Amino acid sequence: MGCLRLGTRGSPLALKQAEIARKQLAAVGVERMETIIITTTGDRIVDKPLYDIGGKGLFAKELQQALLEEKIDIAVHSLKDMEWHFPAGLQLTAVLEREDPRDCFISLNHSHYHDLPPNSVIGTCSPRRVSQLHYRLPTVLTIPLRGNVQTRLQRLEEMGLDGIILAVAGLKRLDLTHRITMYLEPEFMIPSAGQGVIALESRINDHQTNEILRQINHPPTWECITAEKAVLAHINGSCHTAIGVYAQRSDDGILFMRAVLEYDGRVRLASGEGADPYELANQVARSLLT
Repeated sequence: MGCLRLGTRGSPLALKQAEIARKQLAAVGVERMETIIITTTGDRIVDKPLYDIGGKGLFAKELQQALLEEKIDIAVHSLKDMEWHFPAGLQLTAVLEREDPRDCFISLNHSHYHDLPPNSVIGTCSPRRVSQLHYRLPTVLTIPLRGNVQTRLQRLEEMGLDGIILAVAGLKRLDLTHRITMYLEPEFMIPSAGQGVIALESRINDHQTNEILRQINHPPTWECITAEKAVLAHINGSCHTAIGVYAQRSDDGILFMRAVLEYDGRVRLASGEGADPYELANQVARSLLT
């Protein structure tokens, strides 16, 4: 085939993820590749919460349009930034092996979230993180904080915040784990569906590209994110939804899932296990909405 064109956002993390995808494609014999940087609406508007300007899909819309217009062959995404449904003609074709899915607490003055005094201010724009922080630490205050990883780390000091919450995967890929104060285990803060996963989207009718992508797909990760995204589909979850969903796969093929949803002013927790990702998702979604 000719040169394989990978579309990505231009942030340092997005470029690093595109580089990871390129290396895996090279490992299965792809020799000619080009990385094309595409600025998304989510990148251009950084002074408003995502739920005020259209949601997480704003990080994917322009990449998906470039796919549909055949300007690129593969769109490289952070899976957690994608909606659970896809535009007509496009599909999620492969996912790479999941990086650490946890969130983390970063602070300049506190070594543990238990050390936070009443009315401490934590920066995050995620309804999921806000909901779980208030549930676990009722006296903590939250303020919106957007921007790429480096920008948020900079604002931690500039704004005098007591802490911020970031995804571990992004910090690991950028070699910034030394900034982590404390890892937040899923028992404390359940991750976003697809967190830590690099997603590769393509056109359904691009059979040659799809065959290549299937060679680098990671089946255990695919199975977990299938269950996680199915929960979002069951409840029609969006960027406005304060929901966390995380599935793990045991060596014997059993999936264990935990989820949290704030709905009608109440935080609901659910968990389950099973071999079929769709049946498990249905079970957990029902528990969340009961």
